[in-house]
Amino acid sequence: MPKSDKVAIFASEKRKDMYSHYEEIAKSMGYYVDKSGQAYSPRGNKVGTCGREGYMYLGVRVSQKKVIKVYIHRLQAYQKFGNKIYEKDLEIRHLNNDIKDNSYSNIDIGTHKENMMDVPKEVRVYNAKYASSAVKTQNRISDEIALEIKKKNQNGVSYKKLMQEYNISSKGTLSFIINKRIISRRGADGSLPL
Repeated sequence: MPKSDKVAIFASEKRKDMYSHYEEIAKSMGYYVDKSGQAYSPRGNKVGTCGREGYMYLGVRVSQKKVIKVYIHRLQAYQKFGNKIYEKDLEIRHLNNDIKDNSYSNIDIGTHKENMMDVPKEVRVYNAKYASSAVKTQNRISDEIALEIKKKNQNGVSYKKLMQEYNISSKGTLSFIINKRIISRRGADGSLPL
């Protein structure tokens, strides 16, 4: 199939979940991952780079203006399991928990629980403790204080100053308070929040 036909198929696709099917596009254009986990272009050149989150990916040009990001572990899983990787409640797993190891033997599919169990126990325990301390911080801050923090942030007070003033140890916790925390309908004076 000529590249222009593949691009036309991509452009005409209307499904919302198209982003999760980038592996199909990459494979149909000739990209592949060998058994060791190395990705290759249709011309046989090694490709791939490490993203901010630590996963290896490659860029696939599907039009003059559009380049899609295809994660190498997902392409390896697609080659190994086909469309099964798109089934609801299934995730791609790195069996040894090394997200840069995309070798055939290290890639599997499974539930979220199975994926989390691939993480060493000491890391899971640490993450659970850290998450529970963030919840405690969020819970100890009243709705009134949360509104105050939001207002100060809107007025340009930096995260660093807010964290110091309100004794918040994590930028993630502060971000949650500012951007996602649900405030009850009334403020300290009985008024509605902004």
